[in-house]
Amino acid sequence: MANIKDLVKSIGSTLKTNVSSTGIGSNDNIVNVTISSESMDEGTAVSAKAGVNNLLDSVDNTISAILSSEEFAGVDFKEHQIQAAKKIAALAVNPKLAGQALSNPRSVDAPKDAVIVSAEDLGIDDITTELSTETYDGESINNALYYSVAFNILASRQDKFAETWFPTIVIDPLISGLSIDIEYTSLFTEFERDIKGTAAKDKFNKTPIIKAMYDPAVISKNKKNKAIPVLRDGENDENFLTELKHQNDETGVVIETAPLLFGTNRDILGLSQTDELIAKGIMDHTDTLDRTVNLSKVYYSLTGKDDDDNDVKELFVFDTSVFPHSNFTYSTQAHSKDLTLTFSTGSAVVNTTNTKTAKNAVSANLSKLAPDYSINVELVIHGDGNATYGDVVVYGTSIKMLQVRDAAGNLVPEDSDEYDAIKELFDTIKFEGYDLEAYRTNSNLRTRGRTITTDKYTQIYQVPMRTGYTAMSPVSGFGGDTDAKLAAQIQMIGIDMSMEAVQTLIKHAERLYNATVNGAVVIEETVGISRHFVNTYYSETDMALDEFVDSKSSKDRLNDIKSAFEIHLRDEVYKMWTNSNYFAAFEILYKATGLKPTVIIGVNPRIYQYLSHNGGIDLGDEFNVELVSTPNPLIGDKIYMSFGIFDETRNSKPNALNFGQTVWASTITTDIPRTIGGSTSREVTNTPRYLHIPNLNVMSVTNVTGIDKVLRKVVEFRREA
Repeated sequence: MANIKDLVKSIGSTLKTNVSSTGIGSNDNIVNVTISSESMDEGTAVSAKAGVNNLLDSVDNTISAILSSEEFAGVDFKEHQIQAAKKIAALAVNPKLAGQALSNPRSVDAPKDAVIVSAEDLGIDDITTELSTETYDGESINNALYYSVAFNILASRQDKFAETWFPTIVIDPLISGLSIDIEYTSLFTEFERDIKGTAAKDKFNKTPIIKAMYDPAVISKNKKNKAIPVLRDGENDENFLTELKHQNDETGVVIETAPLLFGTNRDILGLSQTDELIAKGIMDHTDTLDRTVNLSKVYYSLTGKDDDDNDVKELFVFDTSVFPHSNFTYSTQAHSKDLTLTFSTGSAVVNTTNTKTAKNAVSANLSKLAPDYSINVELVIHGDGNATYGDVVVYGTSIKMLQVRDAAGNLVPEDSDEYDAIKELFDTIKFEGYDLEAYRTNSNLRTRGRTITTDKYTQIYQVPMRTGYTAMSPVSGFGGDTDAKLAAQIQMIGIDMSMEAVQTLIKHAERLYNATVNGAVVIEETVGISRHFVNTYYSETDMALDEFVDSKSSKDRLNDIKSAFEIHLRDEVYKMWTNSNYFAAFEILYKATGLKPTVIIGVNPRIYQYLSHNGGIDLGDEFNVELVSTPNPLIGDKIYMSFGIFDETRNSKPNALNFGQTVWASTITTDIPRTIGGSTSREVTNTPRYLHIPNLNVMSVTNVTGIDKVLRKVVEFRREA
């Protein structure tokens, strides 16, 4: 295949042939229809639009001719490269008019609502004054078109390493930057505004539902209609087992509560009124219980003796929600909203070693008994209620010990000392209190339930001008030495972009490291737009390869090195996958498409040879892997890992779940005759505009050491022998 110089030459000559008979170069209105805000008469507009279409067809035909020729067999232009060439073509037809139009910055109706800020956006601010009829002739205009198309189609393609981490998206040359818009649905807490005017932002406590998908702190603690009895010391404490009072925040409001006492009929709705509910009006006849009422916990006591023969009473709890028949059911007769509880079990178990008190403390009484013995306890409990009235009463009918088993699971004889000690303690067992799981109905709309809202977030990235390159060419003609110099410019800009990609990757890793000091995210807004969906996660580990690889045979060494890397990286990927919440975000956004998540791995060529050995790195069936390397010494002996989205929109629009993107704005190649000191030359200048943007706040970095030690191990083993 021919080199880049020949490709530049072929693009220029083929495009020149395609446009030579169209008269496009003299049609100023082509640029007018692209850039001007001035109105045109209908005839001019039709002519201009036809000219633009002819020009774009010429670019398409040129590209098709290149790709189908034998000389350039194997050339593969990506769609974004073709778009980069087409976006600049109309402006390159008449850079003079383009420069004049840009001398007065204006807003444009363009994607993302960006605006033109100055002539430098096309890379022509330094030479605008030279864009005159005298110095910018027809040949120069044609050359600007050919050079601009060739430059943008070739320079907009990065090396594989950069493109994998930062896929290229092409924007219109008239737009100053890229705007990324994301929309997400959030849960938030209702609140009442402060008459003092306290800022309200934090009171919303918004959480994107993607982040809430597997977060029990968000999902389980927002049961706003749950009827939790409120303990008010000195007002209603006669209803509660006050020794076990505690705070509960399941409704989204922190309240003080305690288990209810057995044997008293109570209005559960009245007891469960929080201050927030009362502020909206005392509950009345329109409030009712939902039919789902369950006996969730039963509290009991055991009373033993201390060394001075004093009573030691301790409270314990059985989780009754796991047993059958712990739910209230509708009565078969009487009132239609009557509820009945008939609960009994002989499967409740107390273990002398593992059972803690209701306050999660080691039991003084149980610890005196034989270790790891299990005691079966029988519970019989009845209750009644009514969903309309909200009244509930629960009776502790019977509680007693049934049998005892030792640590091996064998029944303990009733005539043994161990059995006697246990029986003596369990003869004191007594019901003390209970918890209900009950909910208020919302037919009167007293509670709105969980509130959701859709928010839109916009972040704008200005795409800056980069350092340009100027090539001195002969005054006459397209081609010749100019082709080689334009090719050199393209190569130099490609090197610049590849270097910038690596530097951006490393800087982003440093930013994530600083944002997750001691595991706590301290500067959330700096870590990328995906922070709205994904939890910031950064892990940096050290891997001393000589501590993982111990093969004595050189024929096994390569496989063992790869296996060591694979085991380490697989573990790191799954930690990154789950701890960052990327898993939940990917499930919500992509599960229906069948797309697999892709892990991007970036390394130097030395480490690449081990990871790519024997079919490449395997991180499990759940992931695809994109393994890329760069000889850039900044990478060092490190392994960089994150996630990417490899779908059909990868090079057309930003994606918050993709690691990042490169934004390329097409620029005009200027071809200006200059006379300095009596010597005239033609200067071809390219000033690129591009920006590498990290989106994803998730990364794992592994510092690799010990490769040289591993490669010397055969010698060391022989010396030891």
